[in-house]
Amino acid sequence: MTKNAKVGRQAPKSDEPASQRAPQSVDKVVLITLITQWLTFFLAVAILLGTIGYMVFNGIQQSQKADQLTTEVAGWPYPKAKVELEQAIRYNKELAAKPKSERIIGDVMDGDASYARKDKEYMGMLNADSIGSMGSVEIPKISVKIPIHHTTDARALADGAGHLYGSSLPAGNKGSHSVISAHSGEIDALLFTRLHELKKGDFFYLRIMGGVQGYKVNDIRVIQPDDFSYFYTSDPHKAIVTLLTCTPIGINTQRLLVTGVRAKIPMPIPDPDTQSDPVYFWGAIAAGILLIAVIIWFTHRLRAQRRSRYAHSSAHHLSSYAAHSSFDLEGYKPPRRER
Repeated sequence: MTKNAKVGRQAPKSDEPASQRAPQSVDKVVLITLITQWLTFFLAVAILLGTIGYMVFNGIQQSQKADQLTTEVAGWPYPKAKVELEQAIRYNKELAAKPKSERIIGDVMDGDASYARKDKEYMGMLNADSIGSMGSVEIPKISVKIPIHHTTDARALADGAGHLYGSSLPAGNKGSHSVISAHSGEIDALLFTRLHELKKGDFFYLRIMGGVQGYKVNDIRVIQPDDFSYFYTSDPHKAIVTLLTCTPIGINTQRLLVTGVRAKIPMPIPDPDTQSDPVYFWGAIAAGILLIAVIIWFTHRLRAQRRSRYAHSSAHHLSSYAAHSSFDLEGYKPPRRER
């Protein structure tokens, strides 16, 4: 270019060309966006996995407590466990002989404590340990194995299941109807949260005083919270146990009852050790596949977003650079050639 040429605008001064500065600017924006989105994603996953992990950890602890009760009773000298069971059966027969008007069902308060807590005979029955645990309830299909405590007050239900006062003790004798209750929808433990998954024909088990009682589900119903009429029912030829929890989960306006009738193990009721939870196996596989799919989708989305922003920014910078680098040709005369 000669000195006679007029330049209308000058390109911006910089130590490096604009074509190099554009990608760096885009990279900073994309990097910040990338870090923010990944942190948000991993935080959400961490909260979810933390909650699930906490529930699983508590479930393992409760299962271990249930096993400890079985081990403790197994170490008793003979015939201590047998005597405890016979006393419970005798208690059940006396309870069944009482008219309904004389039976109190539930944790009805009597002054500063419930009738259940004040009933020394009841509180002294089926004590497998020093804190009033009767035994344990096991539902393999929904991965439940938790201790059973006397009464269904807050103290009992905070650490497993509780026996409903006024119903038969879980001794497994014919003519008895025992009610075992536990929470559902708790954030720190599953307990009976999945009780609604049980169907007629499914099995659950009670481990009481060194023995294993097997029950086959034959009735499922929903009742109002103040309707105790079903708990008075019994069959002189059958041992019945009802599992009780609140429903719908999180609303708790009604009560779900899952009732089973005792039968022999291993036929027709299979041994509990042969039963498993299919949801855990397939759920773990599905969760792994879903997590991988989410990571792939998220990575692809971020890469696509980065390419889009880079292309847009590059086009903008090139257009701007071209505008700043154009000549003002008005009045421009080409130089003469020397002869």
